[in-house]
Amino acid sequence: MRRGKAICAGADINTRDLEFKATPLAAAVRSWCEEKDPKQAEHRRRMVEFLLKRGAATNLPGDEPWATPLAWATRHGHDGIVELLEQHGAT
Repeated sequence: MRRGKAICAGADINTRDLEFKATPLAAAVRSWCEEKDPKQAEHRRRMVEFLLKRGAATNLPGDEPWATPLAWATRHGHDGIVELLEQHGAT
C-alpha cells in the first residue's frame, strides 16, 4: 500500500506546507469538500480517516479560526466531515 508511505516511515503528520501553511489533514479535508465525483470523494474520505487514525491534529497552535479543517467542512456544509472531525477532537 503506497498511501501514507512517508507518514508510516516517520514523517511529521502535522507538517505545514510552505505556501498555505496547511497540514496534510487540512489539504485532505479541502480536497474532499471540493470533490464532485462520488468515487473520488470516497478516496478522499479514506485519506482523511487514514490521517486521523495516525494522529493528525485537528487543531494546532497558530491555526487561523477560518482555516481549520472543521471550519472548512462547516463552511461548505459537509456534515459527515464535520462529524468525523468532531469525533477526533476538532473544536
